[in-house]
Amino acid sequence: MIDNLQGTIASMLAAGGSAGALLAAPTSDYIGRKWSVFGWGIVFLIGAALQMIADYEVLLAGRFIAGMGVGASSMLTPQFLAENSPKSVRGSMTATYNLMIVTSLMLAFWVNYGVAKWSFPGVEHDDAQWRSAMGIQIIPGALLCLMVPFVPETPRYLINHGKAEQGLKNICKLRKLPADHEYVQTEFREIEAQVRHEQECFVGHNYWIVFKDIFTSKSNFQRFFLSVMLFLFHKFTGTDSLNVGSLHSS
Repeated sequence: MIDNLQGTIASMLAAGGSAGALLAAPTSDYIGRKWSVFGWGIVFLIGAALQMIADYEVLLAGRFIAGMGVGASSMLTPQFLAENSPKSVRGSMTATYNLMIVTSLMLAFWVNYGVAKWSFPGVEHDDAQWRSAMGIQIIPGALLCLMVPFVPETPRYLINHGKAEQGLKNICKLRKLPADHEYVQTEFREIEAQVRHEQECFVGHNYWIVFKDIFTSKSNFQRFFLSVMLFLFHKFTGTDSLNVGSLHSS
């Protein structure tokens, strides 16, 4: 019975993550990369706060809502990094993001292990253990929401939405170079050309056209296939079973 309940709690995060990843795309397009990250960070904090309440149904709701924030961030953050990074370090930046994910998972396991080792009179009737483990996740979520407003919006989003002048200013801010520098001008013209090409190809832009482009373009389909296979083989390693198992043991 306990295993079933814990499995349900774990699966609610994954379900919320799936929903959040799907919903993040339109928010990213309409309100921008920066404020989408901020907004979904707030969603995560709401879910994390609900998980501190000693009620099973509220806990499930909190897991799902927090999962939406996690899923959306897992889609938005690499996009935000890629669009703000110079080409020379773009791959390194997104790889570092994945390194931070793995590091955070390791820290989460040690937090669970640490609170499981707490020993004091009446510990079995005290909520401090699980509330501490659940509450620690609020710290990085709050730091994200506090710091994102100070980060520039991606130049690509601004240029794509008719704010080319602000896009150029943000490139200058990100590269620490003047607007007339050759590097800045080259990057600005490249982004403008890419945006113009996409807008000409996808007049009346909508997600149906995006799906069509994925499956009718050989290069795009190859990228799509590779990403799906990476996801599937990651799951085939059994990492989720290990995660749920560690939850059960704690």
